[in-house]
Amino acid sequence: MAEVMPWGRNASCDFLTKKCMEDNITQWPEMFCNTTKMVSQCPTDRLRLGTCLIISDGRPMAPYYQYFNDTSLGGLSPFLDYCPVIVASSDGACNQDPSMASPFLQAFNVFSDAARCFDGVFQPRNSNARSEPNNALCANVMCDTAARTYSVQVRGSSGYVACTPGESIDLATLSAAFVEGSYIMCPPYVEVCQANIKGVIDFEGDAADTAAMRRWRERMTALATVTAALLGIVLAAMAGLVVWLLLISLP
Repeated sequence: MAEVMPWGRNASCDFLTKKCMEDNITQWPEMFCNTTKMVSQCPTDRLRLGTCLIISDGRPMAPYYQYFNDTSLGGLSPFLDYCPVIVASSDGACNQDPSMASPFLQAFNVFSDAARCFDGVFQPRNSNARSEPNNALCANVMCDTAARTYSVQVRGSSGYVACTPGESIDLATLSAAFVEGSYIMCPPYVEVCQANIKGVIDFEGDAADTAAMRRWRERMTALATVTAALLGIVLAAMAGLVVWLLLISLP
């Protein structure tokens, strides 16, 4: 089955015929952004944390590309008509090794091959985190392909809870890692489960793979021991046969 492309999906014909933003406001906040604050947000693919990339070179943009009251502001890419979009952060991959993440990111994210980015508004309790609210985090995802539903596990939580698209999850009721009033929004199933092989198979797959590999090594060690013993017996028998042949060949 062909994969669904979330970016621009169900955005209507206006998405192609109208400007991405006018007077600082966009009709498609899932695709375009309008803040210069350096807070985490989710790119469309939800594989990383990102930030809204808006730049200025001090000169007014061409009239068609003027999306803000400050006419010098705009996105980076001419291929996107200089529309501002959320750009993935180099250190914000949801599938990165947790030990490589900064203390700031460790305070509110879960990093694994099954993790995806979720939008929300929350504040971690951890003192290493910044004081202002954040708007995106990485959380583990477990997908039920038959029912096309999914559950999530957030930082500091040992369990998984159902995440219904369009609804929110109160983080403080799940984990002591977040202050009261913190929440994330549940995106459509396709955005977090499409191509999420680890989420579909087993969000603890890494541990299972390690255990299976250990059992395989143990079996291979036992097999090698038996093989060596049998080979020793065969070589001894062959040596005995050679000696016997030499003896009977003597005059």
